[in-house]
Amino acid sequence: MRPTVPLTSIFAAVVCIAGMIAGGALAQTTAPAPQPPAATAAQPQPPAAAAPSTPAQPSAPADAGQAPAAAAPAAPAAPVGEQKASGIPIEELVRPVNALSTAIDAAEKNLEQAPGGQRDLAALRAEIEKIEASAKKASESLAPRLEEVRSQIAKLGTPPGPNGPPEAPDVVAERQRLNGIAAQIDGAIKKAALIELRSRQLVSRVQHARQGVFTRFLFRQIDTPLQWKVWTQAADQLPLASKQIGFILSNWWSVARLNATGLATVVGGALLAFAGLYLLRRRLMRSRLDAGGASVPTLSERAAAAAWVAPAIALPAVAAIIVLYVGLDELGLLYWQVEKFAYAALFPLFVAIAISALARALLQPTRPRWRLFDIGDGSARRVTLAVQGIAVVYALDYLTNRLASILSLPLSTSIVSAFISSVLIAGLLLFIARTNLTSPSRAPGVAVSSWSPVCLKLLLVGLAIVLIATSLLGYVSLGRFITTQLLTTGAGILVVAVLYIAIHAIVPEPSERPTGMNAIIEQQFSLDDFGRTQLVRVQHGFLTMALFAVAIPLLLLSWGLSVTDIRSWVRAALFGFEIGGTRISPARILVALAIFVGVLAVTRFLQRWLASGALAQGRMEAGLANSIYTGAGYVGFAVATLAAISYAGLDITSLAIVAGALSVGIGFGLQSIVNNFVSGLILLVERPIKVGDRVTVDGQEGFVRRISVRSTEIETFDRASLIVPNSEFITKTVTNWTHRNALGRAVVKVTVSNQCDPDKVIELLLIAAAECGLVQKHPPPWAGLDNFGPDGLDFTLIGVVSDVNKVGDARSDMRVRIFKAFREAGVEFPTQQRDIHFPDSEQVERVLARFAAQDAR
Repeated sequence: MRPTVPLTSIFAAVVCIAGMIAGGALAQTTAPAPQPPAATAAQPQPPAAAAPSTPAQPSAPADAGQAPAAAAPAAPAAPVGEQKASGIPIEELVRPVNALSTAIDAAEKNLEQAPGGQRDLAALRAEIEKIEASAKKASESLAPRLEEVRSQIAKLGTPPGPNGPPEAPDVVAERQRLNGIAAQIDGAIKKAALIELRSRQLVSRVQHARQGVFTRFLFRQIDTPLQWKVWTQAADQLPLASKQIGFILSNWWSVARLNATGLATVVGGALLAFAGLYLLRRRLMRSRLDAGGASVPTLSERAAAAAWVAPAIALPAVAAIIVLYVGLDELGLLYWQVEKFAYAALFPLFVAIAISALARALLQPTRPRWRLFDIGDGSARRVTLAVQGIAVVYALDYLTNRLASILSLPLSTSIVSAFISSVLIAGLLLFIARTNLTSPSRAPGVAVSSWSPVCLKLLLVGLAIVLIATSLLGYVSLGRFITTQLLTTGAGILVVAVLYIAIHAIVPEPSERPTGMNAIIEQQFSLDDFGRTQLVRVQHGFLTMALFAVAIPLLLLSWGLSVTDIRSWVRAALFGFEIGGTRISPARILVALAIFVGVLAVTRFLQRWLASGALAQGRMEAGLANSIYTGAGYVGFAVATLAAISYAGLDITSLAIVAGALSVGIGFGLQSIVNNFVSGLILLVERPIKVGDRVTVDGQEGFVRRISVRSTEIETFDRASLIVPNSEFITKTVTNWTHRNALGRAVVKVTVSNQCDPDKVIELLLIAAAECGLVQKHPPPWAGLDNFGPDGLDFTLIGVVSDVNKVGDARSDMRVRIFKAFREAGVEFPTQQRDIHFPDSEQVERVLARFAAQDAR
């Protein structure tokens, strides 16, 4: 049984029916009449001469040069008009802030007097957000100027006290002038901050006003189709509309006949474009989809095929319509109301073509192997026809509403059109609900309900009932909005799901042979299996992020949000927003994370270069190389952390306060961890042990394999890993057999008979040590009489070995040579003698005598 999309997700196909149908049409079909444009007082007129110091700021109106209220009186020696900061007149520095103050006042007045409709409020919000951004820039540009002036005031020193010597008149005048400039700049900065606050408050008010307008629009009740006057009014207007359309078309035809050759050329070009693309599509689909025999493609392959089959099916018709529209426009045949008719017909035609192509691509009525849903051939054809029918009904309803608007027909025409389209769409939804959507691979003979799957069928029926009920009760806008949002959301989810599944077919699996760019990347970077897996993960992640980055804004647009709202949210998400007086900038945080990851990557690259290059030349011992390698990692991590924190704008002093508060907890709860960490740093600096050393700690002996932050790994002679906390090496006694060098002593103890010559034995021992290739010549081996043992003479042979790890081999070799030398020289090893004492010897003698007598008999 092939993998398929669950049957319950068939509703997503229905979602495509009207999702893409009504995606951009709600405002056209149900929007209220456009309001007059909002007042333009929020846009100040540019002055005669723009301030050269702040070209990015909005220009001030001609009467916006008044001094701010917070400005201090100027010094007598320098009038206000002549005061300058860094060579720029002070009035030019504060002029943009005054202009922004005038603009925000005008915007607030415009909101209170004539808020307008949705578009006007969206435009007003965009203007207020520009004012807020300009105020922020003005404040940021004035802050360095204020610091410069304050530094100049600081250079003049502290003013003398009442009893001190008076300052020079020039110093007094300069101090007063600088204080006046500082007061004006500081007042402008505070004024800009106030403008930012007012802008945010106005944006909130505008959003609340838009919600009110939208709510009133949804719940506005108009005449219902149950009223007979609605039908009579629509019927009365039908002949008049027919006459108007006939008059317009007859006039157009009279003009078109004057350029019959051009018209025939345009129509022929459109037909030629359709035929050529149709034949190309047919050939492409046959070569790609009909090849391969009876094998069933995987789910990802079918999704990838649907992703390109849908545009391929829609392309011929779309191209023909575009050629026809552009050709008629070039011939001058699209004029006045004819142009409005043609433009109004483009959108519904494109929607109908797109939905039909999408339904055919997903359901594949003639190619079951490539069908994305596991339903029968008859069911696929029924659902496809129903979807195409819904697309056609929607296109006709949309076109009817547009024509009614162009011809100024009464509202009853739109009510009748909406009711008829709602009934037809509801009927088609019920037709889909009555279609058998069960899997054809189900076991034969098993009874299946016609309402299976129940949840999907009930949802379709409920959608049809809601669509008819809202139209009958007069809530046309509400009904269309509910249906549009439900369908467009489902359509978006379906399309995103199909594309997400298709990504798995686009990006090859790590086990597959790489092609294209993947092959080039693998060849350039010599990727192994792990590297190919990581490359595939990066590609999957990038394509998925790109998919959702496009899908989410489109989904928000279908929910009724404007481009201004989405742009505002994106700007806030990227460039920062305030929570509780703290400004959070996700963009800076992401860049800080990128800096952290980048510095860490450079550190790892440097470590790999050190490990494979500078530290791997054989001129440096392994312990020192490991210390340098580990120390470079610690330094790189610290630099990455500090750089990321600094760029993110976090206050390090606050972190220091938090760290100080945590030090109490560290002193109690994390004492052992900190102790081990500090001990690890001491081990890396003082290096009492290093990687490769042979050590003995707590009776355990082995080789140091790794020194980490918290613990040290020791490999024992049994190939077991012993994890020892670093503090054990600092607070306890540790035996390091290779601390200064790798020399070791091979000690062999020998016992010979008491009758042997000691000098001869010593000579033989030294000869055995000299012949051992593992024993050093310098210092020479040593042998001597160690003790008079109970069984013989005890001798000791000591040889120095260059590698302590070879001590065992040296001992074995010397023992073999000693044994051979003693046997050739007649030196005997003593036999152990033992005296056994019995407490009752007479009883033992009697028992032995009895055994002897029995043996004699």
